Amino acid sequence: MNIKRLSSIFIALIISAGINTAQADTQCDNQSIFDFGVFGFPESGATGSGNMCATPVGLKAQMNVDGLIPGNAYTVWWVYFDNRVDNETVCGGGFPFTGSCGFGDFGGDNPVAVFGRLGSAVAQANGKAHFGDELSGMQASSGSEVWLLMFGHGSAALGDGRQLARQLLTPEDPTAGFPHLGVNANGYPVAMTVHAMD
Repeated sequence: MNIKRLSSIFIALIISAGINTAQADTQCDNQSIFDFGVFGFPESGATGSGNMCATPVGLKAQMNVDGLIPGNAYTVWWVYFDNRVDNETVCGGGFPFTGSCGFGDFGGDNPVAVFGRLGSAVAQANGKAHFGDELSGMQASSGSEVWLLMFGHGSAALGDGRQLARQLLTPEDPTAGFPHLGVNANGYPVAMTVHAMD
């Protein structure tokens, strides 16, 4: 066997070992979605699941949803709650009763909740939508909670580029920060998954 071939095999083994180690360090959590329709929000009947993985290089998530209104615009948001006793950021809980944290933890000058857009879509004719994203470098603390929170935005404004951008890039919820994140009060919760980190 020549030196070049031996070197190639050695490099391949090192890469393979690195990939296997990274996979071994990955913590994934798959959850069925919680449908906010039970609380009387504008839509109900959403089904599907969300998957969130903590890896050595960051967080990855995807959400697959059925039962959406065809042609409506939707966004999904990362919501991160550090929820740690050692730095006094423990969640207060409350509505929607799906985990340790609640919507009350979004308020105040220094809220426990930190959120950002995961993805957006206009629901297909079959009522389905897929969302996926990764946060390179993001490390979830032990005891933290991560939500994948879906908002609905009504019928997609396909003839109005600015309004469609608002539907697909913002929560359209004034409580999220007027004027850029809040804009008009057209956003409403549709579904979510909750992932607790060990």
